[in-house]
Amino acid sequence: GTGFANHAEFAAVPKNLVVKVPDLVSDEHAAFATLGAIAMQGVRLAKPLLGETFLVLGLGLIGQLSVQLLRANGCNVIGTDLDASLVDLAEQFGAVGISGEAVNACLELTGGHGVDGVLVCAGTSSNQPIELCGEVTREKGRVVVVGAVRDRKGVASGKSVDLGGRRIINTNIPPTSLPMMPSRNLSPFPPPPLASVPRF
Repeated sequence: GTGFANHAEFAAVPKNLVVKVPDLVSDEHAAFATLGAIAMQGVRLAKPLLGETFLVLGLGLIGQLSVQLLRANGCNVIGTDLDASLVDLAEQFGAVGISGEAVNACLELTGGHGVDGVLVCAGTSSNQPIELCGEVTREKGRVVVVGAVRDRKGVASGKSVDLGGRRIINTNIPPTSLPMMPSRNLSPFPPPPLASVPRF
């Protein structure tokens, strides 16, 4: 998709990047297929297990989708971002939100053990997110770089390195495909207010 996958009203792309939108998927939801695939690739590489605790660092659109995918996978999710409104949104999707200092909060929420994994969905030229991962991730934990951050170890695309016993994977690999299935459990849009959710 690099060089072809643009946010535009009209775009000319190779045929292997085109997919028919199923009737049950709205155009509004279909527009997020690639971003959903990026989030899904990050979650797949992190190999989350039922009941594990993950930190999503950076709660933009890909971070919000990652929160939902991790929750759907049965994980406890902690979300943090510099923008408090994005933290609030992640809480609506089931994350425990952290605004401000994250190290002590993550350690407190995990009983001092550290999180099992981190998805770095932030975009920054700073090395700070990578350093934070080393402080909040348990020994043998996983760190997956989904966003664009500088890494002093120079993690190449698709490669992994060790950061003090924590595995870092750079996921900047275009996913081959994303099956587009209608779902009310994963959405790029905020959840409806509780008053509008049907009760059973």
